[in-house]
Amino acid sequence: MNKKKIVPVLFVVSALFTGALFFPVQDFFCVEESIKERECITSIINVIEPLLWSFLPLLVVSLILFFVRREVFIAWAKFAGVVFPLMLGILLYTFNNTPVTGSWIGGPTDDQLASVLLPSLFLIISLLIIIIKSWKLRGK
Repeated sequence: MNKKKIVPVLFVVSALFTGALFFPVQDFFCVEESIKERECITSIINVIEPLLWSFLPLLVVSLILFFVRREVFIAWAKFAGVVFPLMLGILLYTFNNTPVTGSWIGGPTDDQLASVLLPSLFLIISLLIIIIKSWKLRGK
C-alpha cells in the first residue's frame, strides 16, 4: 500500500461524503407532487444518516494519518479494512429496521444506540491503534 496516495484519497472521499450529506439531498430525489413524499424523505434519511455517522470518524482519522509513519498506517488499515464495512453495514441495517427500544425501561432505540456507539468505538480504537503503534515505533 502506498500511504502517500491512499491517505489523501481517503481524506477527500470522507470529506466529500460528510460535506455532501449535510445538504438536503431529498430535493434532488423526491418530487414535491408525489403522494409518497414523506416516505421518500424517510427512506433517503435512513440511508444518509448512517453514512454521515460512519464517515465522520474516518475524516478525523484520515487527518491524523497524514502525520504518522507508514507502519502505523498499515496497522490501522488492517483494522479499518475489516471494521469499517462491518460498522457501515450494521448502521444501515439498524436504521432501516423497525425501531425497537434498547432496554426494558424504554431506553434509546437500536438505531440511536448504534449511531452513538459504533462510530465512537471506531474512532477510539483507531486512535488507540495509532497512538500505541506510534509509541512502539518511536525509538526505531
